[in-house]
Amino acid sequence: MKKIIRMIFGMPLYDRSEYIQFSIKPKMVNPDVVRMDMESFRNSKNVQKQAAAAMKNLQAK
Repeated sequence: MKKIIRMIFGMPLYDRSEYIQFSIKPKMVNPDVVRMDMESFRNSKNVQKQAAAAMKNLQAK
């Protein structure tokens, strides 16, 4: 019901607070191309947690 009301009033379906915020910096190559900075991606705490959980899950199998 909440989603229907949001759709009627043209509001976003999800709150921005529901999204995980990553500390990843983009690299601007030119005005048309933006690339992800892999170093900041690897240094992100959330990414490191996800990678550790994936490795733990892989080793459990």
